[in-house]
Amino acid sequence: VAEKSVLNSNYLMEKLKNRWLTPGRMLDVGLNTGPYPLSLKKLRQSVHGIDLGPLTPMLPDGLFTPDKKIDLAPANLVQELTAIRQNLPDARATKTGLVLISRRNLRSNNSWMHGIERLTGGSNKCTLQMNPNDADDIVDGDTVKVNSAVGSIEVVVELTNDMMPGVVSLPFGWPDAGNYNTLVDNTEADVITGNAGFSGFEVEVLPQ
Repeated sequence: VAEKSVLNSNYLMEKLKNRWLTPGRMLDVGLNTGPYPLSLKKLRQSVHGIDLGPLTPMLPDGLFTPDKKIDLAPANLVQELTAIRQNLPDARATKTGLVLISRRNLRSNNSWMHGIERLTGGSNKCTLQMNPNDADDIVDGDTVKVNSAVGSIEVVVELTNDMMPGVVSLPFGWPDAGNYNTLVDNTEADVITGNAGFSGFEVEVLPQ
C-alpha cells in the first residue's frame, strides 16, 4: 500500500510539473536568470527586438589554455597528418575503383526526414551521383550495383558533371534503397578522433 501511495504521489508530481513547465515558462525562467533583465513578456512586447548594447569581448579570458592561445596544430594531429601525407601516394597508386563520398540533400535533415513523403520529391532522392566519364556502359537513370569491401547495394545512378572523375557520391541515412551503411567497413576508424571512416573509401560500380 505504501509503495502504491508513493507511485501515485510521484505520478501526480510529474503531471503537475509537466503542466507547469510549458515551453513558454521554461523560456521565461531562462530569460529571468540570464545576465540581462529580461522576461518573455518584455520580449513579446518588443516587436523590433531589444538592443542589449555592444558585444562584450570574451577572449583571451575565455580560453583555458596555459598560454591563452588557441592551439591550431596539436602535436598528435600534426604527427598523424604527416603519416597520411607519406601514405597517400601509395594509396592513390593502388586504387583501381572509384572513391565513394557521402552527401546530404538540402531538403533532408539526416535520416528522420526521409519518411515524410512531401520532403522526398524533386531533387531529394537517393541516387548515386557519377561523372559521365566514369560511366562506360551506364546510362543516366540506370540501376547500378555498388560493391565495397564489405557490402553491396543497388541504387539509381545520376550522371552529372558536378562530380569529379573517379569519385561517386551517395546520400546517407536512407534505410531502404541505397543504404550507405551497408558499404561502410566498421573496422575502419579515424586514429585521432575514433570516428568511423564513412567517406573516401573505394567502391566498384557495375551496370545491372
